[in-house]
Amino acid sequence: MGDTDAALRILHAVATGPTTPGQVAIGPLALYHCADLERSLGNLDAAARIAQGARLADATNCLASRLDDADMLARTCAAQPDDARARALL
Repeated sequence: MGDTDAALRILHAVATGPTTPGQVAIGPLALYHCADLERSLGNLDAAARIAQGARLADATNCLASRLDDADMLARTCAAQPDDARARALL
């Protein structure tokens, strides 16, 4: 695996940044990617906390349009079957 600390920092920065006009919103997806990475590292408490943030984030115009997003959301749905937001984005 690569530099996970840097990846988490970048994903968090993207998640909290403004959406560029005319682009899809990626905040919730970036947070779900963070949670997925934390889960893969065995940091289940951090993953749950971050996934909760993804569920609470504004998902207006958020579209999982990349295969990596779909794969991550499928893993999220398997790990947290009650996560309706992840299922909706998938």
